[in-house]
Amino acid sequence: MKFKLSILFLITILFISCGKDSEDDKEIILSLPIVQIDTISNITIQSAHIISNATDDGKSNISSRGICWSKDTHPSIDHFIGITDNNNGLGIYISEILDLEESTRYYVCSYAINEKGIGYSEIKSFTTKSLLLAQVNTNEAQEITAS
Repeated sequence: MKFKLSILFLITILFISCGKDSEDDKEIILSLPIVQIDTISNITIQSAHIISNATDDGKSNISSRGICWSKDTHPSIDHFIGITDNNNGLGIYISEILDLEESTRYYVCSYAINEKGIGYSEIKSFTTKSLLLAQVNTNEAQEITAS
């Protein structure tokens, strides 16, 4: 009888311990970071400011974040005219794009990199301003007098 009770006790302990989830046993599922472009501002003939926000790290530290831009409609960190690196981590960051061409449409997206991979924002576009030249109108001389 003691043997049967011992076996029953061991089976009960085994059953209870198998049913519990330990914090150490749970696998952390990583995802890509989430980043967005908040504002495109201060657009001139050669530059623009981009305000971005890394809002979710995907349960893995963000090792790099920034923006990339192109004249092509799909900029990425593998296909770009220019790219910035604005440190790491979560939060708002500001990027300045310089040496742009006047009157040109550019496509820009923010990115963030973690252990899982690269997360991109939506792609937005802007057009640099035109250089305005002064227009001078002259009239034909009507009367010329000597002094």
